[in-house]
Amino acid sequence: LAAHDQQESILDRPAEETCAAHFVRDEEERPYPFLSPANDGNLLGRLGHYDVLRCIGQGEFGVVFQAFDDKLHREVAIKVLKPE
Repeated sequence: LAAHDQQESILDRPAEETCAAHFVRDEEERPYPFLSPANDGNLLGRLGHYDVLRCIGQGEFGVVFQAFDDKLHREVAIKVLKPE
């Protein structure tokens, strides 16, 4: 209930903005420096054999991405632990 009275809530911002804000470092240009560059400009990047489509949320311990699995040919969710 205390969070309700705060001026800005995590729920008031788009998930992509919230997710990127956590991982961006001042010296990095890319919001998720641990991702490999994507072949497609519409993607956030690659992680192994996954095409990372978008950030769908973040929590206390990590960030969750929607991705496409090249091996299974289906969309999946991937949770990446925060660097700390």
